[in-house]
Amino acid sequence: MILCVNFYRIEKILFIFSIFAGFLNMDKKSVRLFNIYQHLPLKPNQVSTSDLQKKLHSEGVKISIRTLQLDLDDMLNFYEMFHIDHVGERPKKWFKDKENRDIEGQLTPSTALAFSMIKSNAKSLLPQSIYDDLNLFFEKSDRKLKNNLNNPINNWLTRVAVEPAGFQLGKPDICAESLKEVEQALIHKKQLELIYTKRPTTEKKAYTINPLGLIIRGSTLYLVATLAADNKQRLFACHRMKSAVLLPTSATVPADFCLRDYIDEGNISFLIEKNVQLVLRVESVLGHHFKEMPLSDDQKISDDNGHFFTITSTVNNSLELNWWLMSVADFTEVLAPKEVKETLITYLEKSISKYRI
Repeated sequence: MILCVNFYRIEKILFIFSIFAGFLNMDKKSVRLFNIYQHLPLKPNQVSTSDLQKKLHSEGVKISIRTLQLDLDDMLNFYEMFHIDHVGERPKKWFKDKENRDIEGQLTPSTALAFSMIKSNAKSLLPQSIYDDLNLFFEKSDRKLKNNLNNPINNWLTRVAVEPAGFQLGKPDICAESLKEVEQALIHKKQLELIYTKRPTTEKKAYTINPLGLIIRGSTLYLVATLAADNKQRLFACHRMKSAVLLPTSATVPADFCLRDYIDEGNISFLIEKNVQLVLRVESVLGHHFKEMPLSDDQKISDDNGHFFTITSTVNNSLELNWWLMSVADFTEVLAPKEVKETLITYLEKSISKYRI
């Protein structure tokens, strides 16, 4: 149902941004140092500065060799919490002298709370590799909060929750390895080779694609891409990917492509026609929430009498709009446009026919 999904998406994004606000109060260098620390091997293993830079780059962390050298020297000389060391001089080989078991000691309760909420709510919004890199901080943050039970900030975790509106289907299974390849292709702007199954058949088909973006919609993850063969835009449901292989060739990304615009133009809602004037007659009691949560920014309401009111809103005509209208058909009547009304009547007639004895 398009309205429920959109409200949930907006609510989720705003909530996640509020979670990250505390985390982002850490200065950029602190975040960078933690990233470096996560990629250092534990003694007796070692890594050169150049190899460490390559590893960081492969995970989407862009840092010059000079900045990395300076950061490592700072971690060695001024940040005792990291417990790192090196052997040799040209080149230096770096390692963790021991695992830091006291990172939570460096976290304030507020930062620990931010990490704990990221763990609970941001998994679907972060590339898996980045989420995995944060595991150490998740563990330490949980321990920090448990060791500060008397701090009132702990109350926040049990008093804030995100719950999607409406009846929700379960999450489909997604191949973890394929998703990792998709994430890397998006980060590094590389092409992908997909083996994909279109519904409702089980026939597999190969595609070479240019990935453009991931969209989380309810319980489904979609990949927006263009086909390498003809540059036509396609939408791929990630749970129907049988395999995905990262290619060395650079992806071709249209200069004017914007993921936000792609969504706002209705491409994810099975668009039929843009910007139609939807007119609904609504029962006042059952449809009161439409006055509180408008269908569009330009929504206008006129009262028919004490029992009904009429809504006029500019919306995109789409399959999802039709599905949503079906869900509220017991207390609404579509007055316009004619095409939407006729489609709804057809849906309702098919539905009623299944229940006739």
